[in-house]
Amino acid sequence: NYKDLEKQIIINLNEINKNLEKKIEYPNDKFWKYFRSAKCLGVTPERFNASSGRIPEINYRKYANILVGGSGLDRGLTVEGLTVTYLSRSVGNRQEATLSQRARFLGYQGDNSEFLRLYLTNQNLNFFEDEYVMNEYNMKQLSLKFESNQNLKTWQPSFFGTGRGKWKIARPGLMSDKTLSSRTNPYTRSIRTGYTHLLDEKDQIVNRKIYEVLTTNSDFQEKTKQLKDMRNFVETHPWVKNQDISVLDDFSLNDAYNIFLTNFRYHPKDYDRFAPLLIMLKHYLEPLDNENDDKIEERKKINCPVFIFRKSQMEERFRKPYTRATTKDIKDIRQGRVTTSSGENTKFQANFHEDKNLFPGDIRVHLDFLTGISNNEQALVNPSIQIHQLTLTSEQRGQGEIIASNVPYISFFMPTEMFMENTVSIKVPIK
Repeated sequence: NYKDLEKQIIINLNEINKNLEKKIEYPNDKFWKYFRSAKCLGVTPERFNASSGRIPEINYRKYANILVGGSGLDRGLTVEGLTVTYLSRSVGNRQEATLSQRARFLGYQGDNSEFLRLYLTNQNLNFFEDEYVMNEYNMKQLSLKFESNQNLKTWQPSFFGTGRGKWKIARPGLMSDKTLSSRTNPYTRSIRTGYTHLLDEKDQIVNRKIYEVLTTNSDFQEKTKQLKDMRNFVETHPWVKNQDISVLDDFSLNDAYNIFLTNFRYHPKDYDRFAPLLIMLKHYLEPLDNENDDKIEERKKINCPVFIFRKSQMEERFRKPYTRATTKDIKDIRQGRVTTSSGENTKFQANFHEDKNLFPGDIRVHLDFLTGISNNEQALVNPSIQIHQLTLTSEQRGQGEIIASNVPYISFFMPTEMFMENTVSIKVPIK
């Protein structure tokens, strides 16, 4: 009845006034008289959908309206004087564009703001809380773009944080020249290029120059040692004695990112793997949120050794692009992916713990494996990079026609400690 409803209104008003500097006046007799004459207790919910052929028009001059609907209330609609929202729909396929448009309570509410009440499922509540944080981060990204006079066409929206990988920004068809990449779990293996041999000659020259600088620059040479001469690796990993692997040590993560990784040229077929990685590293080294400056400087100084493979043994630098055994045409073979993750001794898996002379394969040559932090390809604490310069042939072991010569390939070991859940919008370069 009206008496009970009036009591509840006063209770709600008291609750609202607790948090207001300028208090809302309590209803006077004129309000209560109008309230009773409006017959608000008899309001019938409007079924807001097109089941009858079209979505109904709403008379907002009435005292109150209760709209109940699904897709009709999802988007493109202004609900005048909205004060109470019950959002019980599931998050469905987790598309952020769709879920955000369900939020009729967002936007400028003016004098109604203090009266807004939201009732959400935990799933929806978690989404909008996360969305608020991500929106703040996006605004900071945009501000930096504007301040540096950069073209927004070059912007790659990125979203980091717990649970980010489970959301989709929008339907793929709406992204036109972009693709979406989401990741919820740390990398269990290195991220490797496999198609750099398909780059045009101009980009190939850039990558060869990077390899040349890493292997001949005097400053880098002072920091470069043979793997077998480092620490006590000969004792813990006797197999290093038989491998021609050089290591550029004492190489900061900041230099690895700015000098090496961002200048390396990636083929579009590799870009979907490396673009999220590069954006993640940038976010790690230059976070937009207010992190401690000393902590950021420590991150930049993290050691990221570069393992340079077989730079002097030509017989060890041949690869055949991966294709089906039945593929014979040289043009088709050339389109195959090149893998650097080879060389594991056939007896390694069964006998490595007993025989440390067995080569574990290129896939396990990274700092965490060598120091005993990891027993497989996954980096847990320390980042590492591999660079290989290979000559490709149409047959195995350097036989057949030469497809491409001296092509650099890289691998990056992203440690679990540096990983952040993410969704990244990638604009793939056109070749």
